[in-house]
Amino acid sequence: MRDPWLMAVDKPAGLLSQPGLGPEQSDSVITRLQQQDQGLCLVHRLDRDTSGVLLLARSAGALRRLSALFAERRINKLYQADVEGDLHGRGCIASPLARLSRQPPRYASRPSGRLALTIWRVCAVPAACICMPRP
Repeated sequence: MRDPWLMAVDKPAGLLSQPGLGPEQSDSVITRLQQQDQGLCLVHRLDRDTSGVLLLARSAGALRRLSALFAERRINKLYQADVEGDLHGRGCIASPLARLSRQPPRYASRPSGRLALTIWRVCAVPAACICMPRP
């Protein structure tokens, strides 16, 4: 069934959400999909190396509404990561992040930044990765 307002796609790791700078970075999710439907617009982006669900709006009105939901933080994002090393339980990291540079895009914790909240928990520990307690 085709939704009249939006499209959700599973973006693979290694593919840009939108074209980068230069012809060698022209391949992206949006350029591929706009070959079939020119009216599609990215609602948000995922980093090149991040896989996951990417939302695209089918109209300018849908883009405005969805963008407002992201801006108002009414849409929550969930990321899952594989981590090496000793990590147990759960925790929270709250840090204000600010842009350091546009090209390449770099961010860091700065007092003047926008609050980024990361709530984390260990979901599973593969048997081969169980670490022995340190002496």
